[in-house]
Amino acid sequence: GRRFNKAVIPRIIENAVGLLRPGGRIIIRDGVASAENPMVRLRFLDPQLEELARDYLRQFRGFPLQAQLPGELGEEHRYRMPQNSAMELLYTITWGKEALPFEVEEWYGYYTLADWRALGEGLPGVRLVYSTQYLQPGYPEHLAGRVELSGDTGEPVPFPNSNLIVVFEKEET
Repeated sequence: GRRFNKAVIPRIIENAVGLLRPGGRIIIRDGVASAENPMVRLRFLDPQLEELARDYLRQFRGFPLQAQLPGELGEEHRYRMPQNSAMELLYTITWGKEALPFEVEEWYGYYTLADWRALGEGLPGVRLVYSTQYLQPGYPEHLAGRVELSGDTGEPVPFPNSNLIVVFEKEET
């Protein structure tokens, strides 16, 4: 009934599994939210990337990104937000200005890996056979020298994982 509704995910998996024969598998590769979601700070070193980030923050239609902008912080080119918001922002603006109209209409990291695992344990007739999360190659390299990511107290932090793979299997009945 509405976009960006997490409640539909279990129903989608159930419906997809219903189409499978026993032993059939569903493979999902998606963005991953961090289980821990500390506040982080982004400092843009690239004015063009910062302009794209501002456009993204204005237009994003998923969850509230809760970004504090430079004017609110009193620090030029520095933004403060939860890590999942930073991940959503950083890993989608790397696709560039041409992709912006599409990227603002997507929510990249709905669930944490633990959420997907719990889903696999909670659905009847479904077994989670594989799950992992990782930082997609290319993101750190593309963002190097263009943005700095730090903890809320200023210490450098690594870029969070961006993606996951989960594999569900329909159990024998």
